[in-house]
This record gives sequence, structure tokens and C-alpha cells, in this order.
Amino acid sequence: MLSFGARLKNLRISSDMTQLDLSKKLNVSRATVGRYETEERFPDKETLIKLADIFNVSLDFLLGREYKNINISSITLNDSLDPYSVSTSIHEILLENLKKLNIETNIINDSSFLNNVITYGLQAGLKIYLLEKNQNM
Repeated sequence: MLSFGARLKNLRISSDMTQLDLSKKLNVSRATVGRYETEERFPDKETLIKLADIFNVSLDFLLGREYKNINISSITLNDSLDPYSVSTSIHEILLENLKKLNIETNIINDSSFLNNVITYGLQAGLKIYLLEKNQNM
């Protein structure tokens, strides 16, 4: 499991942010962000909440208690899933992965496709998580 500092650094880099960029969003110095990443300091509660909001992750993920970094709390599973109700970050992730697989990206607008991805993806993700968790015990 990644430490808090490593997780924060990975999130920052994957979001194409410099330490200075993140420091401005948090209203702290660049050195403070560096200290968070090297674990010389730990952010207070308000800063942790800001970090979770900036990177669209849960506090549990940020603190290493959760495997996935995608916040899916806004998704509801039903027969009339609107592809545009899916959060932007998840929509972008799906598009990016479809492109990597050389699959036509217009499939993303098909609600039955999205419903299957969400339903079966969550089920598969949960099974993988539980298998990995049991192996580590």
C-alpha cells in the first residue's frame, strides 16, 4: 500500500500539476506540499478535504483505506442511465481506455454499454479487491 505522501505525489503528477500548482490551490507554500509528499508534515482536516476535492477522490482513498481512486458516489444504477450523468472524470477514463483498445468511442453514448461497464466493472473490481485482501491476510 502506498504511503500518504506517495499517494499524494502520484495524484498530483497524474493530474499534471506541479507542487507550486497544488500549493496555490491549497493556499500553502510549495515547500509545504513537498513536506506532505515526503511525510515531514501531515495536512490538517480542512486541507485533506481540499485535497480529496481537488483530485476527486474519497478521504478513504487519500488516506490509503480504499483501493480505487474513482469517486463513484454520484452514479446510480438503473435502466435509464444517462451517459452524461456519469462524472466527467469517469467518462474521460472510459473514453481513454476505449481509445487504447481501438474501440469506437461513440459506444460510450450507449446507456446499456455504460450500465454494463458500471455494473460488471464494480462487481469484478469488488471480487478482485476481496481476493487480494484475502491473499494479504
